[in-house]
Amino acid sequence: MLELTNLDAFYGQSHILHDISLRLEDGAGVAIVGLNGMGKSTLLKSIMGAGPTVRGGVRFDGKDIASLLPHQRARLGLALVPEDRRIYPHLTVAENLALAGYARIEGRTPYSVEEVLEFFPLLKKLAGRKGFQLSGGEQQLAAVARAVLARPRFLLLDEPTEGLAPLIVDAMGDEIQAIRRREKMALLLAEQNVDFARACTEHVMVLNVGRIAFSGTWAEFDADPTIRDRHLSL
Repeated sequence: MLELTNLDAFYGQSHILHDISLRLEDGAGVAIVGLNGMGKSTLLKSIMGAGPTVRGGVRFDGKDIASLLPHQRARLGLALVPEDRRIYPHLTVAENLALAGYARIEGRTPYSVEEVLEFFPLLKKLAGRKGFQLSGGEQQLAAVARAVLARPRFLLLDEPTEGLAPLIVDAMGDEIQAIRRREKMALLLAEQNVDFARACTEHVMVLNVGRIAFSGTWAEFDADPTIRDRHLSL
């Protein structure tokens, strides 16, 4: 289980997240939705220890991990796909995927590159292409596939559909759902595309200026249309 308790996050003197509490059970799916600048990316980076200064509790299976470095958290079973993808431009797709094997969880065998390429058919034909030769959508698929290779228990996805063609969005959604079922993998998804978020998760949390404005099931979210009107409309 991943648990945040009264978490605050800062960049320098800027207070970005305020009193965030969240429990993510193994196998569960939670979408973090909200407009740009509401703190979604900061929340995922705070969990991973990848940038913000964090105060409050970050616990993994009941153990405090706030002092651990990002690579140490990865080896516990956390995997972050950042919004900027971080694909190595002069490595091939296959080589980018292979790097994830170094983040393996102790006692758990990662997937092979060949297995992961089977999960993502759109990437299979691109295995020998270098990162700088990929489109934005192809880079995003490669970033998700790379995170999956290590077979993490908790997958953190940051705005995976931004700027992508509908075909790639649909393919990514299908693969994420299939992998979650196969691995019983938990998903924490930061996303503005509510339809995609709904398809991939069971629960939703709405962030507004770094604070939780709503947390519940999608049915509860739908039951109160003022939540969307107030926090998700430009």
